[in-house]
Amino acid sequence: MNETIINFFKFTKLNHCLKNLIILLPVLISGIQLDAVNAIIFLKGFITLFLLTSACYILNNLKDVDIDKENKLKVNKFLYSKKKSFIIFAFYITSLLIFVYLNNEIKFKFLLLYLINFLLYNFLTKKIKFIDILFLANFYNLRVFFGADIFDLQLTGGFILLNFCLFLMLSIVKRMIQINVNKLDGNNSLIAYSSIDRKNLMLLAKLSFYLINLVLFLYYFQYLNISQIEHFSTFIVFESDLVISKIFMLHIIFAAYSVYLNKLLLSQKINKDIFDFVVTHKLCYVVVFLIISILFY
Repeated sequence: MNETIINFFKFTKLNHCLKNLIILLPVLISGIQLDAVNAIIFLKGFITLFLLTSACYILNNLKDVDIDKENKLKVNKFLYSKKKSFIIFAFYITSLLIFVYLNNEIKFKFLLLYLINFLLYNFLTKKIKFIDILFLANFYNLRVFFGADIFDLQLTGGFILLNFCLFLMLSIVKRMIQINVNKLDGNNSLIAYSSIDRKNLMLLAKLSFYLINLVLFLYYFQYLNISQIEHFSTFIVFESDLVISKIFMLHIIFAAYSVYLNKLLLSQKINKDIFDFVVTHKLCYVVVFLIISILFY
């Protein structure tokens, strides 16, 4: 019985549902209190994304069943038969449609965009160099947009650019780890990259890192009235309760952890998917604790 449950969790990537906590990001940055009403909205949004992303993971399993056998990062992956996989997929999709229908506050716009992004990535752009990274980043960006949508928050250009660059960095790291662990030195069936692409990938990651810091410095300038850039580098158009000192501390934590992660990546010491590494890495929990402490105290 326990093995059956574990296999089901592996198949649907239940641990990856933690990614859906990203929908809280606009709320945390805006300073809105997570009261009982907002907690219910979050729970409904979380369940909705869980059903959608689980269905997408199942389709991805079916599509990449042969490729994943060669991927050393997925040696413990569990698969059902195609028939059983489609039954589980149908269950998730049906549950998703019913749940959205019964909850009017859950808007379908960004759910549909997420599904379109997944279909394009899974069946078309996954093997197109650099384009695939943009689609990977969009999976996270659309979660943020969905979170802002259900909480009726309006995002600024600065906040959108900040998130895009952050998730672009994570997507690049994902590809770098795949290259390192699978020792992809030439053309391969796994991804569109090999070891010769490391330099360009790192260059793109550095550019993203610098853009994140630029957006944050623009925010400081605007806050101190040094710059007249309106509504670009602010995090939420509406008034935010976050003081500049908190944002600066978050900035320092981000920069320090990014540098540390980059050193591990260059030394090829990360031997698992970036998400699996983060959720099992002790230092990450320290970082999360510090972030939560800064945001709520």
